[in-house]
Amino acid sequence: MGSDFIYTPDECEVTQQEIRFPRQLLTCRSGQNEYVIDSPLLGNHQSQNVALVLTALRYLPFEVSAPAILAGLGMVNWPGRMQVVQMEPPVVYDVAHNPAGVRQLLQSLQYAGFGEAVLLVGLNQRKDTAGIIECMRDWPGEIGLFSFAGDSSIPVKILLELQQSNRHITAVFENYNDGIVWAEMIRDHGDRPAICIFGSHYLAEDIFSYYQVD
Repeated sequence: MGSDFIYTPDECEVTQQEIRFPRQLLTCRSGQNEYVIDSPLLGNHQSQNVALVLTALRYLPFEVSAPAILAGLGMVNWPGRMQVVQMEPPVVYDVAHNPAGVRQLLQSLQYAGFGEAVLLVGLNQRKDTAGIIECMRDWPGEIGLFSFAGDSSIPVKILLELQQSNRHITAVFENYNDGIVWAEMIRDHGDRPAICIFGSHYLAEDIFSYYQVD
């Protein structure tokens, strides 16, 4: 259509990533410039998004100063993406609801040092539940499934059937409250580093209310 094709990896390189929970430090080289970015976005894949932004900024018809770039990227807020809803002990909420998203989430948890986190999952019956459960098969931490309010939630009876056929599922709960109580007990007594709650956008309101997130 007459537009230029720009390939971000040719334009911007992320040379270093360092977790400083609940943030990460990214060192990026774009053109002749190098940036050290204190990013609030957790997840090893978020470096790709930062690189995309830096590349796009280079092609604007005006210049954006380095201080403005660093300030802007340092204030980005992306609710529901490796969102820290409790700092200590750590609880993370993510809207991952398909196998690709769950695989990326699990990789990001490992990258953040939470490779044995307790997983608490609200499955949506309109999604690929079998694929999501398979993604978690080799996860070393405990896994709990729970039902939530709404027509898209999977009933407890079916969750129990899923548990019977998938032995890596540790427990099933009627609601997120019971699931969180269980996950906190496992974390505190099982030496787990964190809790990660995920599975649906529909969980956000309840999870934010429970942890008093604005």
